[in-house]
Amino acid sequence: MLGLDETNNIWKLGENKYTRVIKRGSVRIFPHIISDDFMTYDDMFLFANEVILSLSNKNIHCSLNKKNTYTFELNGNWNVILTIKNKDNHLGMFTIIHCPYYKKTYFCPFYNIEYVSLKHYALNSNYFTEEFNILTNFIKNKLTVRSIDSFPCVANA
Repeated sequence: MLGLDETNNIWKLGENKYTRVIKRGSVRIFPHIISDDFMTYDDMFLFANEVILSLSNKNIHCSLNKKNTYTFELNGNWNVILTIKNKDNHLGMFTIIHCPYYKKTYFCPFYNIEYVSLKHYALNSNYFTEEFNILTNFIKNKLTVRSIDSFPCVANA
């Protein structure tokens, strides 16, 4: 649904349906915020760097993963990945995704099931309350966005 798979096919989940989580191999992506503006990879990369600068000014350790280095399921030009470390040294994972089908950009917590033992979790209010709220407020103050609780599914694209 969101983005392209390894064969450059848009993810397909069914007509006029919604899902509360994107399951891609061992990765789980959760809905959070959507922008009706389509960001290119370069736009997402630049915005992620703005996020890093803003969070570092608040003494929050945030880094941008190099393209195609975090996990196979998220390789490609359709997303960038942010990692935020909390005071307990847990890593909160967050991605910015563009969807070429709907021409929208999504801002989503995610995690890889295989990395939970390494203390990699979805960046959400459960483990990262302060960091999550600061990141969410930054996005909402910089862009025209709205909160979402599900993803639309591509209709037989």
